[in-house]
Parts: sequence; C-alpha cells; structure tokens
Amino acid sequence: MAEPKASSVAINMKDVQVISDRFCTRLTYNVEEYEDAGQKANYIVFDNCIGDKVVNVKTGADTYKIHDGCLRKISYHFAEMAKYTDDIVIESCFDPDIVNKTLTFVFKPTKINVKFLSSKEKYDMVVFASRYNLPPKHISKLIDSTIFADLVKYAWERPSVYLMVMLPKMRILDVNIAKDFAKVEDRVTYEFVSKYMEHELFLKKCRTYKIALLVAIPIMWLILFLLAYLFDGSWKVLLENNRRS
Repeated sequence: MAEPKASSVAINMKDVQVISDRFCTRLTYNVEEYEDAGQKANYIVFDNCIGDKVVNVKTGADTYKIHDGCLRKISYHFAEMAKYTDDIVIESCFDPDIVNKTLTFVFKPTKINVKFLSSKEKYDMVVFASRYNLPPKHISKLIDSTIFADLVKYAWERPSVYLMVMLPKMRILDVNIAKDFAKVEDRVTYEFVSKYMEHELFLKKCRTYKIALLVAIPIMWLILFLLAYLFDGSWKVLLENNRRS
C-alpha cells in the first residue's frame, strides 16, 4: 500500500522567524525566497552575524548575548571592551528598557516605530547612544524638535563630543532656536549656533561645487567632442593628401 503524500504548508515569508539565544542573530538575519524543483513558498535564512566569541551585555537583570563582531559593527567602544572581557556591564544610570530599545533599534531600525516613542524615551535613547558611541546614522532618526534643545544643553554641559559633532549637522525644520532654547544657557546657545552656521557654510560650498561640477561636465564633453571632430577632420585631409601624392 502506497504511503500517503505529506501535505505542504505555505508560510508567508514575513512570518518566518529565527529563534536563538543570540540577541544579534534574532535581529540581523534575513529571509529570501527561492524555488526548489518548481515548488513555491521555499525560503532560505541568512545569518549575518560575525565574530569569534559571544559577549554578555548586562543591564539590570537582563543579559544580551551578542557576537563580538556584531558589537564592532554598532560600536567601536563596545568592540574595545569585548577584547578584554566576556561581560560588558552597562552603567546603572541607564534604564534596562531603554538599553533594550536602543540596541534593538540599532541592530534593526524597522523593529522600533519611532512614532510611538515618547519624547523622554527618545531623549534617553540618544543619551545612552552617545555614551557608547552607537551609529549616528540610526540615532539621528530619533531626534526631533521636542528634544533637540535639551540634547544641545546636555551635550555642551556634560560635555558629549558625540552629540557636539552630530547636532550642529542636523537640519530639523520645526526647531525654533529663539523659543526652544529659552532654557539653554546663552553661552551654550552661542557656541551651538556658531557650529551650526559653520556647517551651514560648508553645505553651501558643497552645493556650489556640485553645481559647478554639473555645469563643467557637459562643457568638458563638448570640448572633447569638438577636439575629436577637428582631429578627425585634419586626419582625413592628411590621408587624402597622401593618396594624391
């Protein structure tokens, strides 16, 4: 008697999940669809983790197992600590929930919806990121007008080189320096505005160079075309003279 064929179950690719005790693995893997012998709904899971050892990142009662190579991708500071220890203890002044959300956001930004974060959560996440030098590319997405002035105040009073470099480069349309910086010390506001305008001047120079380059490239090609045309013409005349002689 023939054995009954096993029925196949289709699973949506978005529902495929990786279960692992590695915090980074659960967030950084990706799933791609492929076809095998004409069958559909087949997926392959890619593990994007790197590193030689697993480091325990501890915050409060929580422990996150993360590969040292994955730590290196998000923070040079963490990577240096991982060289000498298998246990990294986050400073107790940081709320474990904030640490979890920040690390999750850095490893997989789409996992955290910034719109649902309160201003305090975003502020605390940025402060934590500034302490451990997490990627500004991701962290800057947490900053809006509700916390901008407070972050400037924190950056200059602490001081935080991380934020002092990042904040003047940001352009948030609804920030009103006269209004939002009312509680910020005048000295801090002056130093921040100076850095802000310095970067604004740099951006204007870059735009000027970009426009000049866009204008110069067509002109350069036109000159090369004309030179080629003239050269080809003179070459033809020389060939014709040689034939006649």
